Formats: sequence, structure tokens, C-alpha cells
Amino acid sequence: MVVDSALSEEEEQIVLEMVKLAGDDGIEVGETGRFLIWKEASPKGWGQAVARVSGQMSLKIPGTTGGGNWSYPPICTYLGCRSSSGTKVDEQRPTCLNHKGPNTGFCVIEYGTVVNGVITGMAHLFLSFAYADEQKEQHLKMRITCITKPKGQEQRRLIFDNKEDAEKTLSVWQTAFLFQMLRNPTLQYHSTSISLAIGLERELKEELRRVGLELRLTMMLAKKSESKKIEFPFGRRAKPLETFLDLIDANNGALYIATDSKIIYGGQTVSGSNLHPETNGSDTISKYKTEFNLNVKIIPLASVAKGVRSTNLKKMESHLHVSLYLAYLFRLRNHLHPELKLTHPYSLNKETFASHFDAQSRELIQRFVLKEFGVFIEILPCPAYQYII
Repeated sequence: MVVDSALSEEEEQIVLEMVKLAGDDGIEVGETGRFLIWKEASPKGWGQAVARVSGQMSLKIPGTTGGGNWSYPPICTYLGCRSSSGTKVDEQRPTCLNHKGPNTGFCVIEYGTVVNGVITGMAHLFLSFAYADEQKEQHLKMRITCITKPKGQEQRRLIFDNKEDAEKTLSVWQTAFLFQMLRNPTLQYHSTSISLAIGLERELKEELRRVGLELRLTMMLAKKSESKKIEFPFGRRAKPLETFLDLIDANNGALYIATDSKIIYGGQTVSGSNLHPETNGSDTISKYKTEFNLNVKIIPLASVAKGVRSTNLKKMESHLHVSLYLAYLFRLRNHLHPELKLTHPYSLNKETFASHFDAQSRELIQRFVLKEFGVFIEILPCPAYQYII
């Protein structure tokens, strides 16, 4: 049985009367050192920077500097809400950030760490925010002031009315910076994950050009036999008939490919069993199998040293993600299975992790693409131009 924890209007009124009776001392919330208190409307002054325009149920919170100072943020008046985040005393009926209005907006912000006029690091922030009619910018500003901002100074921001467009922009900005990092490993990315821009080739190309870069195929192997001379970059390459049992032991996990004629996906495993069951509704390949093709092939790719808590295995998995993403961008044929060698699969890896890339990453990725797909792809400078979004 689901229990509704929200108070009824009658219960709200009882709490209100109890708080009013408690006077300036208020009622302590558990043992938090914070108190529920009723604050009457009052003008600006007497230590109050802004007029309190109405009587308000508030939190009495000790000041961070000590000395007996208190702050009194009002509690959101939305029924059942107890938040004081973003509430303001100059609102007749104060509301928190989640209840500012009936509308929902989305914002993507880019922060750059700048040293001597040169960007040395980057971070991206994705926000959703509630806002009232005609107050979008104001309520977004309030939302931003209540978050922990990434390192750096704001470089640009875009506001959207729908989540999908915001997510697409985030993935394009992040993927473009990933390629900047691969070209210049001294750059640091201060966000945790990187969304790969799938289905946004034109937008990614434009974003790369904006920062003066392009991806270029500069060499092709003349014969497939030439790939045998190239050292496999991610651990030990699996032999044609090897299974996960041959690749996985106490010290080693495995990289694998999930693929059919339409898609390709790279993953890692320490067991080799129960990969992407149809019952897992949150898994990318499981959802694909349920909706489109139950016969996705799972191809053991390599045996890789796990490292502490599988950190090395996960690092190589991230490199595999980017390698397959490049193969997708350049519409390369799928040479990882003989039955699929004439297909040009669509990459389904949606995300990778920034901390897994270092000064060796570009060479490892390039070597994998050259060995397995027969082409050499470089990240090269191109004339930058001002692209206005």
C-alpha cells in the first residue's frame, strides 16, 4: 500500500498554529539545530535586506559565520512541499525552485578554465528549471545561484523549451571537447561523463570547426593482411574461436562487441554471462533486442587486465566506445564479424567517462581503428570560423 506522506489542509493548519504559538524560539526540526518559525510581514530594515511581503512559515537556520546570526528562508507554499531552496521573502506566496511556475525549461552551460587567455579546462552543466510566465530568465538565474558550479568561468549558455534539444546540444559540446582533449591531453575536463553525439554528425562537424578542428581520414590499408602487423591496443586480441571462458580469469576481464547489421556497441564484462537480458528495460542493447532484433551477436573481442576495481578494464572500454564511434562517424564497414562485413553499423554507445583518457589515448584509439577497420583517422586543425548558434 502506498502511503501519502503529505499533510492534509487541516493538518497543515494545526502545524501552522503550533509554530505560531512557539514564537521567536520556533520548533526544532529533530536535532538539526534548525527551527520552524512564523515570520510576520515586515518592511526592509532591521537586518532585513528585502521587505517580507506576507506572513510566512520559515526555517530558522544558524548563520555560517557564528556569532548568533540567523537566516529565515521561507518554506515553499506548494501543498506538501517543505523545501526552502530558492524561496524569497518578497514573494506573496513563496515557492521553491521546483514550484516557481507551471513551465519547465532546460539550459546547457559551458564553463572554461582560462589561464593567460587560453582555455585549459572545461565543464558542462545541464539544468532543468521551473518558471512562471514572463519570468524564464529570472527563475533560471535563481536556479543557477542555488547549485554548485563547476570550475571555471561561464563561456556560453543556451536555453531550450524541450529536454531532447538540450540533451543533443550537451552531447555535441561534450563530444567536441573530447576530441580536443584527445588532440591536446593537457586539457582537463571537469565533468564526470561525456555524452556521445549520436545522429548529430552535422552539428558535431560545425562545433569542431568552431574550435578549429576536423576529423579526417588520412590513410587506408591496401590489404587486410597488413592489419596483422599492427599490435592490438586493448590487451590481448581474442582468437576467432575463443569464448569468454578463454579470456576471463581472476586478473583479466573481457571487452566484447554487440552487433547486428544495423548497430554496434562496445562493452566489458568480468563474468561473460547474462549479458543484456531482454528483461533489463534500462539497458541499451536489451531494449534494442526487445524492439528490433533478438539475435544480436555478442563477439568476444579481447582479454584485458582488470586492474584495481576493474579500473583498467573500464578505461579500455571507454577507448573502445570512442573507436566504434569514429567507425560510425565515417560509415566504416563492420569487419568485426564475417557475416556483417558489408554493413555500416550505427553506434549505440551513448556515454563514456572523461577520466579514462590520457596522453596515450589518441594513439590507442587510432591503432584500434586502423587494425580493425583498416583506416587511420586524425584530429587535425582547420581554419576556425565564427559559428553563431
